[in-house]
Amino acid sequence: MDFSRTFIKTSQKKPTPDEAVITEILGTFGIHNKNDELNCGACGYTTCREFAIAIAKGLSEKEMCLPHLLDEIREAYDNLHETEAALHSAEKLASIGQLAAGVAHEINNPLGTIMVYAGLLKKLCDKHKIEADIGGDLEMIMGAANRCKNIVANLLNFARQGKLNVTTFDIMVEIRAIMKKLSVTGKLEGISVEIDLPETAVTIQGDRDQIEQVIANLVLNAVDAMADKQTRKIRIRYEDLGENLKIYIADSGGGIKKEHFSKLFTPFFTTKEAGKGTGLGLAIAYGIMKMHKGDINFRSEEGKGTEFFINLPKKQFLNI
Repeated sequence: MDFSRTFIKTSQKKPTPDEAVITEILGTFGIHNKNDELNCGACGYTTCREFAIAIAKGLSEKEMCLPHLLDEIREAYDNLHETEAALHSAEKLASIGQLAAGVAHEINNPLGTIMVYAGLLKKLCDKHKIEADIGGDLEMIMGAANRCKNIVANLLNFARQGKLNVTTFDIMVEIRAIMKKLSVTGKLEGISVEIDLPETAVTIQGDRDQIEQVIANLVLNAVDAMADKQTRKIRIRYEDLGENLKIYIADSGGGIKKEHFSKLFTPFFTTKEAGKGTGLGLAIAYGIMKMHKGDINFRSEEGKGTEFFINLPKKQFLNI
């Protein structure tokens, strides 16, 4: 019996990675030149460069760098309070959304009955030529009921109970069309408008009407915020984030008080004078953006104006 075997001598050592790979790995630790290297040995390697080579060869992990790990922990701790506040706000808005949806559904049925019977009575009045005052009163009832119906629809949008009519369109063309429409109606009179948008097409998928509603609402809010200012300026700009895009709408108004920050997207909260706003505009915008899997937020400083920004995916993957 022949038990002989043949062996081939091959080295199992992994090749040294390219300099570009080593530099990229060092960059993730904030090491961009020789002076940045700590060479503390906490990772088990003599130098930071040896550690980066080991990572490139798959023999080590980034988490073994103790100073880098401590920096990440400090950064996470610094952002803890901000994250906690954001989570609290999101939880609060979600609870209000559930309440709004329940109330809206309960109100819808009696509203429908009021509108149907008021319409029937109006037709009878017209048919039998009953006093004009009664017909006018019925029209008032129908008008008020219709307004309530619109508020209910807005509440459902805030609570994300509505549906999206998704189409593909050029968001840049849409924004310019919105601004032209507002300009023609005189709402931008006396206001300097700076539109910093690309001339090339930026195609997105979404509900055109609802996105138009969000942008128009933010612009009109900016107009109202500058009502008592001598210098009135609105700037609209755009940022491409790859799969997402950001649209910024800034004004030169008086800014938002810090105590109002957490209430801004709450339904029926408004700082406008009585009769000049329902407090649903930003709540609806919040709901619409969440339906699009996007986000809306702002930054503001009293006396220096406010900038709202919406973060919107370019593609929608929704089962509608």
